[in-house]
Amino acid sequence: MVILSHPIFLEHDTGPDHPECAQRLRNILAALGAAHVPWTHVAAPATVAELERAHSPEHVARVLALSGRAGLAGVEVPISPRSIEAALWAAGGAIEATDRAVSTGEEVWALVRPPGHHATRALSQGFCVFNNVAIAALHFLAGAPGRRVAVLDWDVHHGDGTQDILWGEPDAGYLSIHQYPLYPETGTAEEQGDHDNIVNIPLPSGSDDADYARVIEEVALPALDRLRPNLLLVSAGFDAQRGDPLAGMWVTPQGFARMASLVRAWAQESRVPVVFVLEGGYKVETLAACVLAAMGVAP
Repeated sequence: MVILSHPIFLEHDTGPDHPECAQRLRNILAALGAAHVPWTHVAAPATVAELERAHSPEHVARVLALSGRAGLAGVEVPISPRSIEAALWAAGGAIEATDRAVSTGEEVWALVRPPGHHATRALSQGFCVFNNVAIAALHFLAGAPGRRVAVLDWDVHHGDGTQDILWGEPDAGYLSIHQYPLYPETGTAEEQGDHDNIVNIPLPSGSDDADYARVIEEVALPALDRLRPNLLLVSAGFDAQRGDPLAGMWVTPQGFARMASLVRAWAQESRVPVVFVLEGGYKVETLAACVLAAMGVAP
């Protein structure tokens, strides 16, 4: 397993008392250190050309113009002077994780922030500047003809941005397991994409470990079999954790371990490289325990 991160992600300052805070990642990296698990610095930020595979040129230019400033990059996207730089490295981390997984077959984790799955083709929103996973998915498709990619999103909030970007992509699938109704109020089962490539799995508040394992086994994995990807990207949010302040699910660290184990087993059996990219998760005190459980790392 390869783990990628970078100190620049801690420089993205969302302000006092904001749920998407640097302490989230700081705690995860500290827990990895305590468990003697090494991680590697992301090598490079994403380029404009890489960003523009997923985002409109106008959106990319608008965001880059905010570099060095504090304020808002979009709806519910507070930024500080180094936030846009961090967002470029976050997208770069997802791309590098993809390249490493494809070239080596190893499982790769990209521990990045700001998160990405709410960023649409033309809009930053919901704590997200650029859509890290969608950028990585389209980077992979551009690498060679005949490739197919799938994104499995288990963040508690529906990834409306990833769905928007991949909706019309015939070689890309998007599967989301999320609480519904909940922000952003999208992600019904009827939303299926231009190529029957979108699979939404809305769950009610209070869903627990058993519920998540069941829908992964009975819905998500059969959908992946149908989509036949050559790469699986996981939008690994941990805000379905019981007690998360922004949601109402009851998943435990053991539940996340089971979810990741099911995905990992499918990927190994299907000989598909898998990349996990950090998204949400706002119960800061126990977030690291959930992440390490999903990695299969003993604290």
